[in-house]
Order: sequence, then structure tokens, then C-alpha cells
Amino acid sequence: RLPGSGEGAFTAMWEEEWQRHVLGAALARVKRRVEAKHYQIFDCVVVKQWSAMKAAKELGVNIAQVYLVKQRLKAMLKRELEEIER
Repeated sequence: RLPGSGEGAFTAMWEEEWQRHVLGAALARVKRRVEAKHYQIFDCVVVKQWSAMKAAKELGVNIAQVYLVKQRLKAMLKRELEEIER
């Protein structure tokens, strides 16, 4: 038996799983295209939701670099998501 109300619940679960898969694929593409340090910064700030200050301190970079990497890789991730969705 499926939790929830049958087909509607199944469709919602399927869509959620699909979105997670697409995001994972897009993140993997971004990771392959950038320096490891830059992806680490992005992962900490965006995926793990660390503050920029914490990421800068823990990773030994300045806060300006954290913001710059975050913005650049978010734009790259958006392009990858659009590419995958096509």
C-alpha cells in the first residue's frame, strides 16, 4: 500500500524523487567542471547551508571569495538544471 491518498500521493512522491535526481545530476556536472576548492565552498554554503562567515573560516578563504564562488556556481547550476530538463 502507498501512504497518503493513492495515485495523487504516488505522483507527488515520484515528482519529488525526480527533482532530487535532476538536482543530483546537475550538481555532479558542476562538480566536474570547477576546481575542487570552489565546489567545496559551494557545497558548504548552498547545500549544507553554512553561513558565508563559517565557510570562509572553516575553509581558510576570505568571505568575498565565498560570495563570488556561490554566485558563479549557482548560475552554473541553474544552466545545468535547464539543460537536463530539456
